[in-house]
Amino acid sequence: MFAAKAPKARSSVVPKERTLERPTPKTSNNTSSRDKNSLSTTSFDSQELSWTSNHDSSDYSEFHGGNDIDDEHIYSKNDRTLVAYFGPLPREAEEALNNTDSYAHPMISKVDFDTGFGMVVSQTKCYIWAVQKETTYRSPPMCYTLPMPPNNNPTTETVPLLPVVTITKSDEPHYGILACSPDGTCWYWNNIDICFSNVDQHVDTKINISPKDYVSKVECAGPMGYFAATKFGNVYQVSVKKQYGTSTLALTQLNGKAGGAIASIFSMIGVVQGPDESQKLAAMTSGPRLQDQHGRWDLYVMTRRSLFKWHLYRSGECTLEVEVPLRDEIKDRILEDHTAVLPMGSDPCVRVLDIQYIKNGKLLEEDVRPEASPKLVVPQGGPGVFIVMPRSVILSSTLPDSKFEDLVPLKSDVIIGSGYEDWKQQHAQDLATSSELTIICKSSGRLGIHLQLDDKGHPLPLTATSPKNEKEEMTAQLQAKLEQAVFFSGKKHNPISFDLAHYDGGDLNQASLNVSREILNSHAPLLGAGRDVTTGLSVRFQRIKNIIDCIQDADMASRLAVDTKFQLCWSTEKLAAANEVWNQYQQRRGDVRDDKTLKENLDRVLHDAATKSLHKIGAHNTEDPLATFMKYHINELGALLFNLQTSVAKTQESHRAILIRDINKILIASLRSAWNFRRLNIGKYALQDRSTLEPWTGTENIIKALAAQYTATLSLCQAVPDQDGTSMDVDKDSSESLAPLERELRDQLCDLADFTLQAHSEHLQYLEGLPKSAENSIRISTTIAAYDIAKTTLLGPLGNLDKVQRAIQLAQKYKDFTTIVRLSSGDEEVISDYIVMYQQEFANALFQWYIDNDRYAKLLEQSDLHSDLFTNFIDSRDCNEVGWLHDIKIKRFGEGSRRLQEVAAKETYLDRRMTIASLSKLLFLAEGTRDGLVHEGTASYAARCNEELNTLTIQVDVANFWEVKVGAMVSIPDKAEAVLKKLGSPLLTEQNVLRKVVLDAIERLLERNVLSSEDLLDVLMLQQAWEINNMDVCGVALDICFQATDIPENRRPYVLQDIWRRVFIADKDAYWRLEDVSDSEARERLMASWMCRAYAVIYHADGHKDEKMLRPQEAKCTMPGSLFRERCLASSDSDCQDEAELKIQYENLIQDYERENNELDKRIREGQLLEKWQRVKMIVKEERAAAMNLGSQEATMEDVEMA
Repeated sequence: MFAAKAPKARSSVVPKERTLERPTPKTSNNTSSRDKNSLSTTSFDSQELSWTSNHDSSDYSEFHGGNDIDDEHIYSKNDRTLVAYFGPLPREAEEALNNTDSYAHPMISKVDFDTGFGMVVSQTKCYIWAVQKETTYRSPPMCYTLPMPPNNNPTTETVPLLPVVTITKSDEPHYGILACSPDGTCWYWNNIDICFSNVDQHVDTKINISPKDYVSKVECAGPMGYFAATKFGNVYQVSVKKQYGTSTLALTQLNGKAGGAIASIFSMIGVVQGPDESQKLAAMTSGPRLQDQHGRWDLYVMTRRSLFKWHLYRSGECTLEVEVPLRDEIKDRILEDHTAVLPMGSDPCVRVLDIQYIKNGKLLEEDVRPEASPKLVVPQGGPGVFIVMPRSVILSSTLPDSKFEDLVPLKSDVIIGSGYEDWKQQHAQDLATSSELTIICKSSGRLGIHLQLDDKGHPLPLTATSPKNEKEEMTAQLQAKLEQAVFFSGKKHNPISFDLAHYDGGDLNQASLNVSREILNSHAPLLGAGRDVTTGLSVRFQRIKNIIDCIQDADMASRLAVDTKFQLCWSTEKLAAANEVWNQYQQRRGDVRDDKTLKENLDRVLHDAATKSLHKIGAHNTEDPLATFMKYHINELGALLFNLQTSVAKTQESHRAILIRDINKILIASLRSAWNFRRLNIGKYALQDRSTLEPWTGTENIIKALAAQYTATLSLCQAVPDQDGTSMDVDKDSSESLAPLERELRDQLCDLADFTLQAHSEHLQYLEGLPKSAENSIRISTTIAAYDIAKTTLLGPLGNLDKVQRAIQLAQKYKDFTTIVRLSSGDEEVISDYIVMYQQEFANALFQWYIDNDRYAKLLEQSDLHSDLFTNFIDSRDCNEVGWLHDIKIKRFGEGSRRLQEVAAKETYLDRRMTIASLSKLLFLAEGTRDGLVHEGTASYAARCNEELNTLTIQVDVANFWEVKVGAMVSIPDKAEAVLKKLGSPLLTEQNVLRKVVLDAIERLLERNVLSSEDLLDVLMLQQAWEINNMDVCGVALDICFQATDIPENRRPYVLQDIWRRVFIADKDAYWRLEDVSDSEARERLMASWMCRAYAVIYHADGHKDEKMLRPQEAKCTMPGSLFRERCLASSDSDCQDEAELKIQYENLIQDYERENNELDKRIREGQLLEKWQRVKMIVKEERAAAMNLGSQEATMEDVEMA
């Protein structure tokens, strides 16, 4: 019956090319005839279809030389089973079925391949037609109608009773028809050909049965005759006798107790009287004849509890061979093993043997039709087994070690009968490699079910690798069923149900992804082979779209993970995009078929890209790499698109523009197709959720490919016109004129910009969905920066190419407000509309654009119109240069003061910095007097303002002091050299690096540039003047050391060392001895020294701040080399980046400081520095006490005079 069988286990090798041979229908040579004098198996209007196999590489033996089945008629197929359509029922039978109530007036069907007839039987009629296993009927076959024997059975059965009809081969070469009504009336037509000429030409007889009994089975047992069995197990042999040229019927009840042979069966199993409910006869059939000396036949009897196999002998004896407890087997599966896929998964609404089927704790309604109970069918004696139910067929195997089970369920149709090849004489070891069953459906006609077995009689596995556990086996079953649903559920008039819920124990995510992957890469066995690339891509696209539809139809979409849904969508997108790549390629080849060079260039680029892609994934290259890629490697489509643009560079300049145009078409069409599919199926795939996987259209390779193609296209659009007026490098002899090509390239440029930004946004969205980590945060920041740059880079040039409107549309789509501002800056009304539309986002871009283009007047004008937006703008970014003005407008004086202080910190010009700092202090004072409250941090902020102003005032005073000292000189370097001479430091001439540092600081100060605090201290402490413009140098230096914020805390202790060390070595006359001079002279000399001035500052300070004072032994420089390196890097004259030069510089600076240390040690040893330091402290204290006494005496005198 079948030749187009389900393929064997999948092969892991790369599929080879196959050639499709189109089917050629073969019409039967026999003519249609309704001549009642003749009815044979070839007399009907039929078409026998012979097709060359176009399926996968599996090779199946022909079943009785049958012809291949047209793919159009295949309703379901997997690696194990195949369901095909073999044509409709006769019109008369179909009309009768459609016009009859199946419950009140049921009808049953039967197909007998041994005789070649099929029939549909009602209570009053029997419709008979010829059938052939190898024939598919395109139109309804012709049939004949026979009347059925009358039925006067008074039984009270709720099940409507039907006649039992069998076609028997009574005498050669004719077939006879035996019909028995439930009440025992038997009619027999000896010759089918003759009986149709006169339906009344039959012989009859009557079986006498009890009123409550009725005939339920009729079976032919070869030479043992024909047996009619009743409900209560009474079996009668019906023999056809020839007498005087006519046929008669003879009845003989089987010998034995009441019920004949069947009664003896019940007696042997312990039942004395008639059968109870569970032992009523359910089925009876004879088996194959065994070639032994006994000449025995097998009789199979099935009750509602068990199945019995008996040997019948000509002598009338019988022996029981086996009893199979079917009831217990099915009970355990259905009622106890709730995870069982079958038969629980088949959901039959019928009574299974003597158990009523319960699902989810609910008793289902029992079907009362005659064929509602399960029918066990074992074609050819096994090992294939079919259990036929009203709405489904369960497939299994008789092999003891086989766990195979499969299901062929119907949507809404009903099975009214079946047929199969009878048992044959065969040895036990000669197992068939396939089993087949024909079922007759009420609406769908004749269907065939094929079960493929291996050479040992086992069903073929569903996967190439054996499942390791039950979960994997159930997943394999689910995958096979999903694959069938994808390929066959959409077929018109397909009655097969592909409800995946029957296999809900499998992993749906894995199964769906496997099916998707196999379709995507042409590895699905049901795809077949031999199709051209265009047809193959179209078929695969339609099939892969069905995956999500089938899952939704089964109401199982909620079981799919978010990532799985995205992967299913992306796989479908890739096939949609691949369709466009291939179609555009073929179309472009057709357009340039007259230009050999253009065609060769296009072929070369596409084939180079395919070759590179195949090489990257390690795939085998072929003579046609593009076709190979399109058939088997669509999953790597992103690599192909990336490699397209890399192959364009090899093209001749004269054809470059046209080739770039063609590649643009392919890129744009493919990606547009993918994104359109995604947009239209957001709800179907639940794409509103966020996946943790990177979309294939948002990878870095796709972004690079689009960006590179944009750049190449832009270079063509912006090319300088040559002498012929051509603005691009096109072939002057080309039939394509310049203007259309340039317009097309500009349009493509807009699309490329759009797609590149779309890819950027997808990549960013993917990164934002990843788990939070420091590494991901860096990647997100980098991607955002690249995205922002890409917006301006891609959309900016469009305005210069007369694509302003499209540029604005894309800028709105991707929220590139900078481009919108730039393109609409002159239209105030449009700007106002955008502010209303986008609020803060657009306002931020607008204000920043004004700042970047120095349009501060317009900025302040907008700040008046949109005060709140401008306030948010300046608060969210570094806009202190203009923000403080707005703060004054809205009376945020404190915030304005803070902004001005930050502006002052960045200002390098001394006078301007001092002005800004003064304004900051004024705003601070205004904030303090506005509400009269002392806010947290006010005191510290006020101190910082004062410190900043004091430091700046000192620098101004020093600069002015030196300007007066050196007089009018022409150049700043000359003035700096003159100042350096006036400093008079005895060691500075030997300190080369330090001298350069100080000279540079003096130059900058004379240029009215701001010095760092450390540079300022170097300048102050290396000169000889105690006071500058009435400013005590020592006191100022100590204040700067402890108050300056630009001195790092790790260097502040060493800065204090520098101050005191230079105090101790500042005096030129330092080596006189105390014993060589008088006390008064010594006192006078010491009071004129730097250390006396410095100690006086410390002693007179409030609280005697001892932390500011260092003894001579503590003033030596001990700063580590690393801090010297930091100081050199921070120095204004250290702009070198070479580490070797930097090391030399700070090592030389350390040597300069060592000279100061050596000088300090020498003065301690030879200049009595420690003794002089003690005398200085005594002198300061004495002077302090004398001043206090004098002050008290003057106060007393004033009091006396007043009295």
